[in-house]
Amino acid sequence: RIGPNGGTITITTTTPGLPDKDTLVIVSTNSTPDFFLFPTPGSLTIQKGQSGTTTINLQRTGGFTGDVTANVLVGGGPSAGSGFTFTPAMPVTFAAGETTKQISIAIDQSVPVDSHTVTFVGSAVGITGTRPCNIIVYVTAPTATPDFTFSATPSPLSVTQGSSTTATLAIARIGGFNGTVDVTATTT
Repeated sequence: RIGPNGGTITITTTTPGLPDKDTLVIVSTNSTPDFFLFPTPGSLTIQKGQSGTTTINLQRTGGFTGDVTANVLVGGGPSAGSGFTFTPAMPVTFAAGETTKQISIAIDQSVPVDSHTVTFVGSAVGITGTRPCNIIVYVTAPTATPDFTFSATPSPLSVTQGSSTTATLAIARIGGFNGTVDVTATTT
């Protein structure tokens, strides 16, 4: 049930084995000048060392046409030093008439694998209080690229002309690679 001043409806999708995904629907019945912020999408999955993009949407209501400034908190505290980097840098300003800001969120290696609440907090001159909106960021471990390493021991190998020696060749499969590795030798 939505109150007389509007509110939000959260719609959640559930897929077995994957994190739930939420999106918000803003319902406004308020004739007093006001605004709401809401993200699209409402959740992101980002690997450590990578980035993702969300759009922060601004809905002005009740005849409000002013600028809105949005800042960010991660996990309830300021984002500085948290391993999250936002582009453009925070705070951002929605100028009169502007309704969206695309925000890139980069995650460094220090951020733990977990779900993190990122809160964008909007404020405006003439509007009492702040208006938050949340996005859930699911941080995942980097996925190893299938590959292999190859080494020879000893290296370099020294052999006297007319004699022979032995070297050990080692192949290590990484990142889930389990294919065949062909080895050839050439002389120069």
